[in-house]
Amino acid sequence: MRSLEGVVPRHVIAFAAAAFLAATGDAKACECALAGIPFLPLAGSTAPTNTRIWTSLDSATISIIDRDGALPASRTTLGFPAGRVIVWTPARELAANSTVNVSIDGQEFSFTTAGGPDLEAPEPPTVEHITTFSFPGLPTCFSLGERVQSAQIDIRSDGTINLADVNGSSMLNEVLIDGTVSDLRTADPISLSEVCGNWPGGEAARLRVSTFDLAGNFSTWSRERRVVMPPVGRFDACSCGTLGAGHNPFGLFNISLAALVARRRQTRPDRKPC
Repeated sequence: MRSLEGVVPRHVIAFAAAAFLAATGDAKACECALAGIPFLPLAGSTAPTNTRIWTSLDSATISIIDRDGALPASRTTLGFPAGRVIVWTPARELAANSTVNVSIDGQEFSFTTAGGPDLEAPEPPTVEHITTFSFPGLPTCFSLGERVQSAQIDIRSDGTINLADVNGSSMLNEVLIDGTVSDLRTADPISLSEVCGNWPGGEAARLRVSTFDLAGNFSTWSRERRVVMPPVGRFDACSCGTLGAGHNPFGLFNISLAALVARRRQTRPDRKPC
């Protein structure tokens, strides 16, 4: 994968990746659904001439026009339990150093191509840290109930579209960029939870990660890591909407009544907002 550093500022790349699948509002410990910036490459950015168009929009039609004119594109889908990403592959390589105008179901944006294609596959992502915790499955402080297991997988990746596979359940054709995976992210950590539909239950599972760059070059899968969840038990009642997450080094998590998931905002373990 050829780096775009120097073509696109690092902070722009980081912002684009983080925002592509980040939910509106505060980040959640288990952010399941697609939201945020609806397409990559980011509007106004620079991409290789063999870039694909990645979109979280449930798109049915696309128009791609570069300096040499309009060109058709084929469509494939990367699915995961909470959503999917549509991948549009132009029928030919885009013209170099050209403005590319794209319209997806009437939503328009443009980007610029670099001087040539990106033919180098990224390295497999590296799992840097695994944080496991549990949070209440009921949105009330006055009811006792089962805790929900969750894991946050922090990775270092040279790619743009990061994938997770749990217990070998993914069905991915990396050449066509089509199929299903356990989770799909950009700069956000991988989130595994029964709430997201990508944790098989129990206290342990096998995890591997991979990545695509904008051009669709695939990294291959990383070596497997074992993820061990905290035991599922009962949680203690509280006087308000924040409960301690005993297995989580980030400390207390606020409960989102709308999403029924915990916030990922860090707080002090000894702090009691209640």
